[in-house]
Amino acid sequence: MSNQLDHSQWKQLVNSTKLSDVTFAVGSEATTIYGHRSLIAAASDVFFRMFVGDLAPSQGAPVEVPDIAPETFIEMIKFIYYDEPNVEDDNVVLLYYVAEKYNLDRLKERCLQFIINHEDSMLRILKNNTEYGFESIYETCLEILGHNPIKFFNAPEFMALPLDVMRQIANQHTLRCNTKHLVDALERWEQHPGEDRQGAVDQLNAIIGKRKQQSRYFRMRKCNVFGTVKFDATLGYIQLEISAHLSLKFTVKPLDVSLSTDISPLVSDGTYKTSLSFTLITLPLPSKH
Repeated sequence: MSNQLDHSQWKQLVNSTKLSDVTFAVGSEATTIYGHRSLIAAASDVFFRMFVGDLAPSQGAPVEVPDIAPETFIEMIKFIYYDEPNVEDDNVVLLYYVAEKYNLDRLKERCLQFIINHEDSMLRILKNNTEYGFESIYETCLEILGHNPIKFFNAPEFMALPLDVMRQIANQHTLRCNTKHLVDALERWEQHPGEDRQGAVDQLNAIIGKRKQQSRYFRMRKCNVFGTVKFDATLGYIQLEISAHLSLKFTVKPLDVSLSTDISPLVSDGTYKTSLSFTLITLPLPSKH
């Protein structure tokens, strides 16, 4: 017979007085939730320091948690005790907040994976995140949107997004649609009832224009330059130094390039003058708001 607790027994310990040695006063109404110090401290270094450090509550005093709703706190306890929190559209951002506060990295990963697996809920989650501004949630949601933007542009939830989110969408370089699709969606959004959106499209169009300018400048292109190739016989690599519109310096492995010219001049003085044709691939610089 196993000495380990089975799943149902772990569940019985959630918010139970059985073996409980700590209480939490959770939410605006200070709802009492029962916990077990050793289990919670083992999962979170934040709780560990809270229970054993200078900030430890006096004997019998509850730990005050006014900024988290009781139902969200219970889901965190479920995650800690038996790894099965109920992650849903309406609480995924709140759970991410809890995970961020108490340094529960696996719970954060669980929340992000939920968003990826439930892309139809992405716009609602994106809107809910505006109150917290978690960058990882923004990045995950905007990546999903970028894969099929027209689908999301036509969703009713798109019209409810706030201006700050629309600015981020307008600045995306990875949207799989043309500029007309994006501008049409922004114009429909501006006409939709809600927050004061008058003139917002002008702001968003300015962002789009700046993004397009960056994309044109950094677009993959083929160019001819003159430069200096240096060959190091000891280290076995070819180094190309180019002085063009951009100052570039990079190293090429021997298998990545072949020179038809005799390399004896390279070995003798380390320098060989030649003209090269290459493809330059760069990523756009981040925009500055």
